[in-house]
Amino acid sequence: MYLTKGKVGNTKKHFEEKEEDKRRSTRIICLKSNRIDSVFFFFFTYLSLSLSWSIRYSILLVGAGESEMTWSVFRSINTPTLDLSTALRSTRTPLVAAGVGCATFAGVSLFRMSSRSPPFASLSVSASSVKKEVVSTEKAPAALGPYSQAIKANNLVFLSGVLGLIPETGKFVSESVEDQTEQVLKNMGEILKASGADYSSVVKTTIMLADLADFKTVNEIYAKYFPAPSPARSTYQVAALPLNAKIEIECIATL
Repeated sequence: MYLTKGKVGNTKKHFEEKEEDKRRSTRIICLKSNRIDSVFFFFFTYLSLSLSWSIRYSILLVGAGESEMTWSVFRSINTPTLDLSTALRSTRTPLVAAGVGCATFAGVSLFRMSSRSPPFASLSVSASSVKKEVVSTEKAPAALGPYSQAIKANNLVFLSGVLGLIPETGKFVSESVEDQTEQVLKNMGEILKASGADYSSVVKTTIMLADLADFKTVNEIYAKYFPAPSPARSTYQVAALPLNAKIEIECIATL
């Protein structure tokens, strides 16, 4: 009878030890599973946050720096990332809580920084910040319409088309193409001087002729004002010029 009880007691104890081992193994497996889930959750949260920041960065570069538009896009992109209540309920490890907190804090910080930061906005308004300065001189013919004699912008000066008019009278020096060419280049020199440039600063000219047969004559006079290295040039014959002029020249010069 004593041996029978001993055997029963030993068998029960052995069974309880095996059950305890099973429960311990189950807890270890669950703990490892939770930790793996936490690592993956934190990784995908970080990945989502990085992707949303990259998209917002591109929008800020291309757009006009509208913080309201940026926030609406950011909110639509980050909704899955910031909706973390389900994940918090399903995962209880401290790692997830810390990861979620860091990711959320980083996302809010990045948004606030981009909303306050002016460099991105300055990219979109740089084109409109170019300063234009009007050049005007009484030593050259006045404009015949709603335009300026010249405009300075970005270290360049752009001269409107110049005619062979006498500044004091507003009439042509003569009807010959030779005289008009000389007067055009003199008037151009006065406008260049008023803008702080000269003939040597000219990088591009455009010549418009009423008759292309005058090309050789104009070339000979032109060469006296623009020796080598001569500026780039285009020459056209046109149907007509203002006031029935024989020639008109415009140019671009550096400052």
